[in-house]
Amino acid sequence: MKLVIINGSPRGKESNSEVIINWIMPQLDENILVEKYYSSKTITHKAAVDAIEDNTTMLVVFPLYADAMPWVTKLFFEELDSIAYKKNNIKIYFIVHSGFEGAKHCRVVEQYLAYFAEHLGFKYMGTAIKPGSEGFRLIPEEYIKEIKNDFVELSSDITKGVSFNNIILKKLAGFEVLSEEYIERINQSNGETKYIFDILKQNNVYDKSFDKPYQRKKRD
Repeated sequence: MKLVIINGSPRGKESNSEVIINWIMPQLDENILVEKYYSSKTITHKAAVDAIEDNTTMLVVFPLYADAMPWVTKLFFEELDSIAYKKNNIKIYFIVHSGFEGAKHCRVVEQYLAYFAEHLGFKYMGTAIKPGSEGFRLIPEEYIKEIKNDFVELSSDITKGVSFNNIILKKLAGFEVLSEEYIERINQSNGETKYIFDILKQNNVYDKSFDKPYQRKKRD
């Protein structure tokens, strides 16, 4: 089995995406041939696409910035379009993480990724969503051991070539939106997250946090 891993973060090797990938890779079957590429190095995009042969499995890991994927990831996806329906039996997994709390920030992108896999003619194997990931590259591993173990569980699914385990996906995603109790705790704190909420309030957009201005409206 050949596995092509794409780190879709602009931070490259210094990213939270790299931390997640490094949790998963050592747990993969030793007979799996792994090739890893960084979308931050746009010059390698074509080489990464050329590495995708028939029966290849892909894992794409990237962050969301203000609910949007990084431009280098989108640019790589555009390069992938060149092999749409030209390869056989390609399986693709996604991991999307965000510094924001609440999995809802990632749900629209999750829908897009399922559509995009179909557009390419690849077999969609699922998207793991992990909110609150910004500190992974800074926090001592012992403090996030449970999260690491959940990602390690996903490596088993990749090795077996089966869809991501829904139980693990739910554990990683946690809650969908911030509860009133959680928001109140943040408002009483002096941390960076409170600073972000204060900016929203100062610009009179706090109540529009979950607006979707680009979502296609349903016709009557």
